[in-house]
Formats: sequence, structure tokens, C-alpha cells
Amino acid sequence: MLTLDPVLETSETTGFTLWPNAVELIRRLTEAECVIAPGGLRIQNPAANSTVHPGCCFGLESWRDWLDFTHGETPWPGHSPEPRVEHLGSVVHLWPDGHTESAEGSARRPVELSVAELPVLLGDVQRKLWGFPRQVERWAEDCAPPYASSLVAKLDQELGVEGALGDVEGV
Repeated sequence: MLTLDPVLETSETTGFTLWPNAVELIRRLTEAECVIAPGGLRIQNPAANSTVHPGCCFGLESWRDWLDFTHGETPWPGHSPEPRVEHLGSVVHLWPDGHTESAEGSARRPVELSVAELPVLLGDVQRKLWGFPRQVERWAEDCAPPYASSLVAKLDQELGVEGALGDVEGV
């Protein structure tokens, strides 16, 4: 059974305390033209021992771009790793880091994604993402109360969490 999970990359936070200008930085974030959420989507097939990790520069804010597969198109998967994508009719093969062999020379297996299954998998991603803006809201209410609701609205707008899968501009 395939799993498709949202991944948000974070940095080490040991010893982190709010810096003196945190409120100003949160205000700027709410006014930014766009918000980038490093990470993306990770697809796994445990039965085949295959995993394709999100590539750099294809952020979590682009998760709905995976719907392009249902139209026979290929969304840019990012780089480092840079998955290779193969359309084979109603199935898409996703090869980890673009290679069919591991560094040791053994054959790698692609994740085989049925295009018909993708809307269900993306619906699961959407359900997983619904809680994220609410977690951010609780955090922001503690450190920057005047901007908590506008920060959540910005994240909802940029991540495209609300609405049906086909209801977001460009999809």
C-alpha cells in the first residue's frame, strides 16, 4: 500500500528562544508576497522497499501540483534528490534520485503510482495538513498575538489546505 506524506523540513532548534524581533518577522511573513515551506511530498511503497523523498526547491506549498500527473503531465519534483518520472499509461514510475541503480550497483525499484489512486492519496495529504495552520496559530498566539490570525490565513492561502482538490487556482 502506497503512502504519500507531507514533509516539512526544519532546522535544529535546541536552545532556541524567541529573538527580540520575532513579532516584526512574523508581521513581515504575513505581508510577504509568497511563503515557501521547505519540504514537499514523500511517497513510499513499503512492500517494494521504495521511497522517493521530496527534492529541494519543490516545497510543501506545491503539494497540489501532483495533480498534474492525472493530466499526463509531470510536476517538477525538485533536485538533490531529483526523482526520475516515467509515465506508463495509467501508472507513473517514480525513481529515487533519478537512478535505476544504487551506489552499490544493485537495481532500485521505482514507486509505482496508479494515476487513479492519486486523488485519494492527495486527499489524505490534505487531511494531514489541516492541523498544521492550527498548530502555528497556537504558537503565534503565545509569541505574536496581534498577528496569529493573519499568519494562519497566510499559511492557509499559501499551502492551499482549504477547499476541494480541484478548487484551488491553477489546479
